[in-house]
Amino acid sequence: MTELLSYTFCPYEFCICRIFNSFAFSQMGKAAQYPFYKEQSKWFQKAESDLDYIEQKLEFEIRKSLPEDSSAQENPVKLLEQLSTVKLRFKTLSSQIEKIAADQQKSVDDIQTTVRNTLKIVQHLQQQSDFQVSSFSEEEHHVLQQIENLAFYSEK
Repeated sequence: MTELLSYTFCPYEFCICRIFNSFAFSQMGKAAQYPFYKEQSKWFQKAESDLDYIEQKLEFEIRKSLPEDSSAQENPVKLLEQLSTVKLRFKTLSSQIEKIAADQQKSVDDIQTTVRNTLKIVQHLQQQSDFQVSSFSEEEHHVLQQIENLAFYSEK
């Protein structure tokens, strides 16, 4: 997708790319402020809506300022038609991110379950054998708390 945004045909396409890039980077900053898992569908819906608005506004401005005798090669309206390809790729990316988020949540849940079960087994074995291992260090307690509190995408 980066290749598509950096390749330019004419000044109008460069303008489209700059607008799209600045929009994408501004949205990335907003995503960092909020938990991504709660906002991802809203973010992609807003981005799609913004792309539609940008497309309509650019088409209007270009048609208004385009001379009637311009060559087909420099026709920015054709470039706007290519924007639909970008929007399709954006939708595909959105669905891929949703799948990745679900897979990450499953992985986090599995890791938490494995750590909890391992700790229970160790405690059970200690009780059965009457063998006590020294308690965890402060650093180990901190790591255990982080694992237990790890809520990558889940709401607690």
